[in-house]
Amino acid sequence: MVSILFNSPFVISIAWIFGLFGVFANMYIFKTVLPQVKAFHKIRSASIGQQSSLRRLTQPYSNNKSNRFIGKPAFLILIINLAVSDLIGALYLLIIACADLRFRFITVNFNTTSHLNSSAIYLDWIGSPFCFIARFCNLLSTFQSAFIILLIAIDRYISVTYPLSVKVRITPKFATQLLILGWGLGLSMACIFSVFASITFPPRRSISYQFHNLCSVDDLAVYYVRFALMLCSFTGIATYFLILSLYFATYYKLRKFIHKNKTDKRSSKKTEWKTLKIGIAIVISNFLAWFPSIICAIAININFKLLLDNIDFLNVLPKILVLFQVNCSINPIICFTMISTLHISQVMCRHESNCFNV
Repeated sequence: MVSILFNSPFVISIAWIFGLFGVFANMYIFKTVLPQVKAFHKIRSASIGQQSSLRRLTQPYSNNKSNRFIGKPAFLILIINLAVSDLIGALYLLIIACADLRFRFITVNFNTTSHLNSSAIYLDWIGSPFCFIARFCNLLSTFQSAFIILLIAIDRYISVTYPLSVKVRITPKFATQLLILGWGLGLSMACIFSVFASITFPPRRSISYQFHNLCSVDDLAVYYVRFALMLCSFTGIATYFLILSLYFATYYKLRKFIHKNKTDKRSSKKTEWKTLKIGIAIVISNFLAWFPSIICAIAININFKLLLDNIDFLNVLPKILVLFQVNCSINPIICFTMISTLHISQVMCRHESNCFNV
């Protein structure tokens, strides 16, 4: 009996728990938000008189958190795409979890040592179509989720900083264009690494299967694979610090506005604290999920021998790599929490003469 996840309780638990929870959580977000997309398009395509009637019909349900999305179509579109991206990441976790379960019941009849028998099963797994599908899902979800989280941070910053501007805002059309660009880049990156994996298969006999079995990136002995991984690592670092800066600036702007204007102090403090908590949750979850893998990728590029003769590094590497997709379950929780703070821009707008949808 061979486990492609090396009988690691930590890795197996992460794959099953976060994979299953990620599927259900993102499906719930999708189911909650999609009706609001249809409602927005229905109101937008209706005549002026019909728009007033439709908006009145939505008033009785204004206490429902999902209905607070109405009037914020760009943010709504971003949330739906993030749910789709995270759903793909959750499917990746379930693929490797199911593969681990399947390969436990496969017997290889070789007159060799158990280590070579295990290697034969590992080689069969990483060369299978399902491993390539898992790799494609993993890379696509990783890139696209980071890209959409960045767009959401930009959208929240603009909504709080420029609540009255009709020019400085992310419109539904512009959000759609950015998302098409993001999906295109994500698909391209996933295809490139999948081609690399196909070209470099099978890996060298001396190579460890500790990270190959997780179907992330393949033979890092090849220089152009390491270069591509390093490029992605630095892009991830830049994206993270940009998101961190945007949420810090958003909180600072909101805090400054609340202290400047005479609003209900209790309500304002509650809104301010919720905004801070969401920003902290996003920053911490992304840091815990992204940075360990990024640091490992940089370390491998600096000293490739870590993959060959450092047993401690090889033992901890699968645990770090599987954490990369934990965000697929955390992001839906954060997005659901953000629903209750979508009124931030409306609170700011109530002190002005006119307000545009943000």
